[in-house]
Amino acid sequence: MPASIRSHLTVLVVALAVPLTALVGYNIYRDTLDAVDQAKSSLRILATTMATNTTRKVEAARETLRRLAQRPLVRAVDETRCDAVLKELHTINPGFSNIVYTDLQGRAICSALPQPGGKPVSVGDTAWFKKVMAQKRFTVGPPHIGPITGKWVSVLSLPILDDQGKMVGTINTPLDLNAFDPGIPDQLLPPDSRYGLFDADGVMLWRNADPEKVIGTRPNADAARRIAEVRDGEFESLAIDGVVRFFSVVPVAETGWVAFVGVPAPTIYAKAKEKALIGSVVSLAALVAMVLLMLALARRIGRPIQSLADAVHAVGAGDFQVRAQPSGPTELREVAAEFNAMVDARLKSEALFREVSESIREAFCIMSPDWRQARYVNPAYARIWGEPGETLYQDGMNWLKA
Repeated sequence: MPASIRSHLTVLVVALAVPLTALVGYNIYRDTLDAVDQAKSSLRILATTMATNTTRKVEAARETLRRLAQRPLVRAVDETRCDAVLKELHTINPGFSNIVYTDLQGRAICSALPQPGGKPVSVGDTAWFKKVMAQKRFTVGPPHIGPITGKWVSVLSLPILDDQGKMVGTINTPLDLNAFDPGIPDQLLPPDSRYGLFDADGVMLWRNADPEKVIGTRPNADAARRIAEVRDGEFESLAIDGVVRFFSVVPVAETGWVAFVGVPAPTIYAKAKEKALIGSVVSLAALVAMVLLMLALARRIGRPIQSLADAVHAVGAGDFQVRAQPSGPTELREVAAEFNAMVDARLKSEALFREVSESIREAFCIMSPDWRQARYVNPAYARIWGEPGETLYQDGMNWLKA
């Protein structure tokens, strides 16, 4: 059985709704990915900012050491003639825990701060001194507690050269690890976020919060190991406090250090989920409204067509009182009006035919092609033949018998 116009319209609605639903779903999916990428990019920018700021601080300290290494009193490496500029620089540079220069054996010749006991401190066995002596260039030492300052520091060192370019000592500044605070506003990051610096050996140099007291150590955590391994990239890992965080890490030029920013992993996706939820609700509401509108239009088109079909069936069955309801689009209204006019014209034509046939005095009838069924018998038939016309309607052959 052929499908109705309503079925066709319903199929049309479904055919339009399905791809639209798929398109909306894809757009929500893409928006979610974009929101996640945006959150990750923001962390990357913060980590890069930290690395850049740290590089600038180290470069500024390096330039200070370079200028000091060229001063005559410093190049003399004479403990009886210390350069007074050391104390002046230390006063105006709070990030410098101290400024000191040593001889080739690691004995502190002159220091901006008084040395313990008033005697020169020997740093010959320290890792940072061995490093500058081995590389004979600007170096950044591992974090340690300074023997003079008593603070967690990382010593920046530069060789002192004489007029012949021969190394005669080292000029050094222990940078307070707190000086590496990048000053990132905490309101830019979600609660429980962590950011800081690791050196090339996986030792934590600085962190914005240190409740576990791991600054200056190699934290026993997967996140700390991954930071030292990845160095440049992003990943999720379990931190030492038991929180799974998403980390973005960036190397710090000239130092071998790594800057990191870590936020609780769920916060990376929270904004994306919120955006997806809002998008889903809005899109679903729009889709439902559109489907309802399409269904309303389908009903508006289908109702007058069904009315016209019912009228056609009724007239075909002999009920000429039924009329199509002119409604819906203009074209359907015109079809319904023309159909009703056609039915009215037929009724008028039949009425005129009856009026003419009843005025004729001779008997006549209209028969089917096989003469077995009477289509119409005029009143004169009964008067002339003496039998009712109904007998001819019952058996058309009575006409021949008559």
